[in-house]
Amino acid sequence: MDSKFDVVNESLLEDLLKNHLGSGAKITTVTRKSIPVGENFNSVLLRISIGYSIPTSTEEQKLSLVAKCLPDDGFLIKFSEDMKFFKREMLMYSSTLREMYSFGCLECVAPKPYAISTDPKPTILLEDLSTLDYRTASRDEGLDLNHCHFVLDRLAAFHATSVVLHEKNPRSMHVFDQALFADVDGMNAIMTTGFRELINTCKRWPELKKFTSKLTPLQEGFLGNLLAANKPSTNFNVLNHGDFWINNIMFLHDSNGHIEDVRFIDYQALYYSSPSIDLHYFLVLGPNFQTKHKATELLRHYHEKLIHYLLKLSAKTVPPKWDEFFEDFRSRAFYGVVTAAVTLAFMKAGNRPDSCIDSFLNSVGEEGFRYYAFNNSGYLKELTTLFTVYESLGVFQQNNI
Repeated sequence: MDSKFDVVNESLLEDLLKNHLGSGAKITTVTRKSIPVGENFNSVLLRISIGYSIPTSTEEQKLSLVAKCLPDDGFLIKFSEDMKFFKREMLMYSSTLREMYSFGCLECVAPKPYAISTDPKPTILLEDLSTLDYRTASRDEGLDLNHCHFVLDRLAAFHATSVVLHEKNPRSMHVFDQALFADVDGMNAIMTTGFRELINTCKRWPELKKFTSKLTPLQEGFLGNLLAANKPSTNFNVLNHGDFWINNIMFLHDSNGHIEDVRFIDYQALYYSSPSIDLHYFLVLGPNFQTKHKATELLRHYHEKLIHYLLKLSAKTVPPKWDEFFEDFRSRAFYGVVTAAVTLAFMKAGNRPDSCIDSFLNSVGEEGFRYYAFNNSGYLKELTTLFTVYESLGVFQQNNI
């Protein structure tokens, strides 16, 4: 059996029996299936189907879970440890979410955790939302305005609740002190490679050429520009999801296609900083082309909902006024540009067999993964739309980027 299938070990199943299935439950069957490459880069994901018996029924009961574990690849192990991916996510599922729910404002926003273990490797067993009819939207098509409003409403509630948690327990945010685009060796290599390729793409394509003069000078002070964009605010901070893209957002629709609920998944990149971090990331990787052009409307909707939930929670922290909020967003636009240079490139490259960090860093030639990631038609259309929107918001003006 493939070693990655061994992560659902006896200890983890015993935790599952004890905490969720009851003392009389007995697991009868366990099947494991890999979730395809391209859906995740920092973890191995498995879909686990469990059959079990209970004393009160003669029929076999079924439970579907998603197992998330540290990969075996040496580079990815070190990268994950340096980035504290599992440390953050395990804390989130073991205590932080529970504390946030206790305030009574935030509805269930994540899959239910069933078990957490570090033996033989960091592993989390989570509710399989797909069995409850939650689905991700098409990352090729993007989200329409209605879906974006729904997402930003729930994100505002998540952010506002984290503000109150920090008020009551400032230490609760200490682990969440590192942005996804952080000054870590592995991530530095990914970011600088991506930014260089982004500039090359702008040079190569007529629709993007005018942005080359804005981006090229930023290479020399790349890390400083990035740290300035992602550092915590001196005025207002929240717990950012940190990897808030379309594949980490799952919707539940009714039979008529109306949205009933939304859940967020993948809490490995949680980061306590300005809400602009999540908002830039989402603007790059969430809305469809038409909705991206309504960026100001999306930001106003989020800001109004943030104020609403902070008032509902009786938060002591004074929220930013609209002008302050919007200026903070513009001043952190470099975070969105780096998102376009890294995550958007991966997203638009699709599920190629060579879709991985190693190929992103080391492939060469026009047949390689990296060239394709930055030159396929989907990426070029997204980048042109994004930079046009950013230009309309004034983020390419001096001192904003």
